[in-house]
Amino acid sequence: MRPVVLAEALALVVAACGSPSTQATTTTADPDTTTTSLLTTITSLTSTSTTEPAEGPFQEIAFMLHESGGNAGRSGPFLAPVARNTGSLEDTVRESLYGLTPSEKELGITNAIPSGTDLISVVVEGGVATVDLTSEFDDGGGTFSIRARLAQLVYTVTAYDPGITGVRLQLDGEPVETFSGEGLVLDDPMTREGFEDFLPGILIESPGFDSWVRPPLTITGVAAAFEGVFQLEILDAEGSVVADVPFVQTDNGMGWGNFSVTFEESDLPAMPADLQIRVYELSAEDGSVINERIQLFGYRMEP
Repeated sequence: MRPVVLAEALALVVAACGSPSTQATTTTADPDTTTTSLLTTITSLTSTSTTEPAEGPFQEIAFMLHESGGNAGRSGPFLAPVARNTGSLEDTVRESLYGLTPSEKELGITNAIPSGTDLISVVVEGGVATVDLTSEFDDGGGTFSIRARLAQLVYTVTAYDPGITGVRLQLDGEPVETFSGEGLVLDDPMTREGFEDFLPGILIESPGFDSWVRPPLTITGVAAAFEGVFQLEILDAEGSVVADVPFVQTDNGMGWGNFSVTFEESDLPAMPADLQIRVYELSAEDGSVINERIQLFGYRMEP
């Protein structure tokens, strides 16, 4: 079945002509409407699912790095979300500092944050989080490594709470305005926009790499695809497509835009299953696959 897509303007054209792959699962704004006009089609395709996720353990997202998601003119590594079972912002930041799990290493995830870095405190005020880390965070050099660790920190903190839009850095209790031997001048505060060059062409923010998900499966993220359009598939462990959205469109046709896609339980194989999310864009020049990223996740009711 076709999943609910919250930003799907281009898909309306496909739906009007007959989708070649999957059927929409939506609710219309007016259940008494019986007309089959294009307006009704648009209303049904842009409605959102009302299914509530089940209660249970909650996973937060910490950002690491992965090579995938680029193209010939723009190579990685780029930011990559991983799942962490935490109960607070402080614990989530700590988990982002403490390295990778064996399975994440097998998936090619890397971490630019220097070993030994620890969290002293996090204070959130007025939408800005002041993160105090130990001085090990300043170890090492190289512009990429320095900026990558800052990008990981900013995206991890702002992913935890949408109300947090900026991050200030302290080291051993002292505010940092110029960071590392590279002399990098920090924005006050640092924001996601300052590190967009670390984003793959299509960033799946949730679910993260090697996470587990119960139905309904909601996939969220940001993308800067041509005209805001890209492809999304759910693959089984062998790489066969089990569900797809031929045309996902972000909420912004130019530059970075948000997207959200929901698959109901009836859209996916029976649980438990090892599944993969594949996103990619077809090149406007030659139709080749670019900006491809595949994220493995476990589809089940419990971890």
